[in-house]
Amino acid sequence: MQDYLFLMMNNCSTDLKSENLNNYQKRGLAFANAQFQCWEEAIECYINALLIQPGCDNTCYKLGQILEQGGYIEDAQACYQRNVPVHLIKKYAKSQKNWTVLDTLSHNSGSDRDFRYQLAYSGERVSLLPPKGLSKNLHSNFQKRNASFKEMLVYFLPNGRGWANQNASAILTQNNCLLQTLSTGVCNTVAASNHLPNVHQLEGNVALISSRWGSKAYFHWIFDVLPRFQLLREVGLCWDDISYFVLHAPTTAFNREALKMLKIPPEKIIDSSNFPHIQAKRLIVPSIIEGSRAQDWAVKFLRQVFLKDLHNSHKSERENIYISRKYASRRRIVNEEEVANLLERYGFRRVFLESMSIVEQAALLRRAKNIVSPHGGGLTNIIFSQPGTKLIEIFSPYYINTVYWEISNQCQLDYYYLMGKDFDNLDSKNHGAKDILVDIDSLHSLLKIAGIT
Repeated sequence: MQDYLFLMMNNCSTDLKSENLNNYQKRGLAFANAQFQCWEEAIECYINALLIQPGCDNTCYKLGQILEQGGYIEDAQACYQRNVPVHLIKKYAKSQKNWTVLDTLSHNSGSDRDFRYQLAYSGERVSLLPPKGLSKNLHSNFQKRNASFKEMLVYFLPNGRGWANQNASAILTQNNCLLQTLSTGVCNTVAASNHLPNVHQLEGNVALISSRWGSKAYFHWIFDVLPRFQLLREVGLCWDDISYFVLHAPTTAFNREALKMLKIPPEKIIDSSNFPHIQAKRLIVPSIIEGSRAQDWAVKFLRQVFLKDLHNSHKSERENIYISRKYASRRRIVNEEEVANLLERYGFRRVFLESMSIVEQAALLRRAKNIVSPHGGGLTNIIFSQPGTKLIEIFSPYYINTVYWEISNQCQLDYYYLMGKDFDNLDSKNHGAKDILVDIDSLHSLLKIAGIT
């Protein structure tokens, strides 16, 4: 068996390393040894490592592997989904804190003394049109026929606390109850942890917007972070009502561009990479955007923000766009030039969106007539495309994520998909990151099926 704890430590940030953590590491290396199979002791080491470094995905995943090999299948599956079961924390955590976890925030939760909420948007259930491809036998990931959007609320927590890093965020009441449905990533060891940084006290109304992968990943920034600002507006809050906005490391060009367009005062931004643990006189937390994206209200909001200066853009000449991932670190097209040459014969222009601003990407996809792209963050911008636009999304056979099919339904696009070839891909990337080999004849056939000439 691999030295799981050693690998875990090499993949996590080192901000909170301590003598205790080193002790857990040494013990974990011994207990996780297959020769001894000391599963209980190894589980304890991992749980307590998560208390020292909450939110570490790799730790949670490796804990899942230990649980699976020890025969704790259901608990292992929970960890693979970045959710450490509460009963494991209670059993193994070396913590003297009084803490609880609230899994659902129902109207009858009995915890209203800790918070109140306002409805911003009602939930809904929408039908999904099936995608089109080379075969009538759809991949199993495309079998569902409906998408559900939960109701969107804004919560108000007196003396509420927030903790966040790049991979997770946690919302806690003043009574140290973790509100799990307002938190993201591996968050449910936070309430039990004795190792959090000192709390940074903030006066006034503080809106916590930090969420998992929310600043560095373009898709998550556009879909999971920005619409939460609209939720604040929808319940009647304006920026003058907010003393501070908590975001995690909003330092990329697209972060700065969006915040400027939303007119968020820079002096009101608290970076949770500098202050990971905060408490506010009144903490304001919009609902987490997760699962099915592109609800009507969110799409309208994003279009209003980024297309507002594109007057009569729908009347400009439309073009065929190939979104390349040539310079990405993962999910690249192996035979990129061969694909680009074929698409050029069909009048497609190859574009590299990472070199463009959000507004430039929005304008480009707004005037696109036909789009071809491997699965990736660039397709976030299809929310700006006009109804009827044809989209061909190319997948690796190892990873079929249908989020853009669902978004295409919401935006009334004409969606097609193409599976890459199963080839001898010897790289060490996980399934979601593996590169793609496109069968040129198959792409040629799908272009004809889509009526692209």
